Amino acid sequence: MDKNLIVNGDFVKSEEGWSPLWARYPQSSELFVFAYDAEQSAGRWSNLIDPNLSLTVTPAKWSKTSASIHYLAAFEADGNGGGHERGWEGQLRQDFTLAENAFLPKDKLTTYFLLDCLEPGNYYKKTDTALFARWEIQYAF
Repeated sequence: MDKNLIVNGDFVKSEEGWSPLWARYPQSSELFVFAYDAEQSAGRWSNLIDPNLSLTVTPAKWSKTSASIHYLAAFEADGNGGGHERGWEGQLRQDFTLAENAFLPKDKLTTYFLLDCLEPGNYYKKTDTALFARWEIQYAF
């Protein structure tokens, strides 16, 4: 529900959302930062219900696999699609340690692969499946 104000004769849309200092951080998904109310303000974490299930397996010291599934919903149907369902999101991430103590004591070379998939619900006007993939190499010393 939108609440609007008139201040000094000008029409101003009031601010209902919670906006902490670090609200733009991708709390559960980098894909969802861009898909979440992108037409209003990307990365604003308000009007969101996010029950999720995650599983992480570490089969070896140098390898870790994580998977999660999220059901995303809104308290208020204030999106362009008019519904409460924001959709389903799945995430798969594979981390590897490539080298340790290779050049310097305590240095570390790591990499990860990330795949995110969002199947939007009736909260959005567009219902196309969104995909996000990332591969990154990091060297710490």
